[in-house]
Amino acid sequence: MTTTTMTTTTMTKTMTENRHLSCAARCAALALAASCVCAPAALADERARVARWDGTSWSAPLLLESNLAGDAKYPVCVSFEGTGGQALVAWIREGEQRLRMQRWDGSAWGLLTTSDVVGTGGVGLVAAPLDAEDGVVIGVRRSESSGSSAPYSNYAVYSKEGSVSVGGCTTTGLVDSSVSGVNLPDKINASDGSPDKSYSNNSTASLSPGTYGSLSVGNGVTLNLSAGQYVFKEFDSYKNNTKLVCDTSGGNVIVIIANGNFKAKNGFEIQRSGSGVVGFYVNNGNFETKNNADIEAACVAHNGDITMGTGTTVLGHLFAKSNISVSSGTLTVPSWDIPGTSSASVQHLHGLIVDAGLPGSVSDLTSEDWEEAHEQPMGVSHLATGGAKRIVQWQEVSPH
Repeated sequence: MTTTTMTTTTMTKTMTENRHLSCAARCAALALAASCVCAPAALADERARVARWDGTSWSAPLLLESNLAGDAKYPVCVSFEGTGGQALVAWIREGEQRLRMQRWDGSAWGLLTTSDVVGTGGVGLVAAPLDAEDGVVIGVRRSESSGSSAPYSNYAVYSKEGSVSVGGCTTTGLVDSSVSGVNLPDKINASDGSPDKSYSNNSTASLSPGTYGSLSVGNGVTLNLSAGQYVFKEFDSYKNNTKLVCDTSGGNVIVIIANGNFKAKNGFEIQRSGSGVVGFYVNNGNFETKNNADIEAACVAHNGDITMGTGTTVLGHLFAKSNISVSSGTLTVPSWDIPGTSSASVQHLHGLIVDAGLPGSVSDLTSEDWEEAHEQPMGVSHLATGGAKRIVQWQEVSPH
């Protein structure tokens, strides 16, 4: 057996601070995919590259992805096809629900293809050739929050009983309605009180957590909120450029509209700072903003609609019992959990066949409640006689 050592400056740099390495070999040819963690300044850059050994030297590494899924334990896999075929590399991009793949065609890496939806959350990938077929079998593992409201944490937009209209938006995350087993986040029951709070045009104020009456503002008002729970009867001022600045460094910020609507006009903002999250709950009314809203929060209308205008940006979740409509903008599922929800995990194991670079349908093989789901070992292989496929996940239940 010949041992090959990578000594070129380019490959050495590629492997620096490596988080995961996937290799596949066939005789004198070897394909290698590596995901590296780079940290220029204070920003982590999750990269995946692929290189080929032709029996004499390594090719220059090709950058496949500069934004790998940050929560994935094994975000890249590579395999040769079963019947003397070419190499295939697959990976998960941050915020996406599908696998990305590229296949070596004998002279170059081919066009990018994507699989059906596999979901997000602690994704791990493994791959192996199919000896009797010109293809590759891929095992995909993911985890999601469990509990009475699971798996809503994977959804950017979800209506329990109504319709969803977000066709003019760029959306990362699931968008759906009336899915069996998918509920809204738990309702936080609260009663409003007093006094009413009112703020004039272009004013800035800080408000402590507590129970209040109606909230009303003029144009250009900024309210600074801190960790804790805020309860209001309603917010129906319908003014421009209202800004809620939420400091979560001391914990989550929860805003509850107990008995009325929340209605803001153009330029409404929910800003989040700190390591906590923001939850915005309208218990018995509608949530409405007009154009150019910029929101970083989980917004829930437990018994009403959510309506947003053009140029909307949401980093969070939109959940409603009834209809959800966003005219245009960008809707993105965040990395943080929804306030007050369970952090337990349901682990899913999927499988798919990739035939000559074309992915087939995704099969949901099994799911179970396991803690630390993304840490569990897994593997994929084929029978020695060829043809049959096995995707295996192993968990030690007691020491021996």
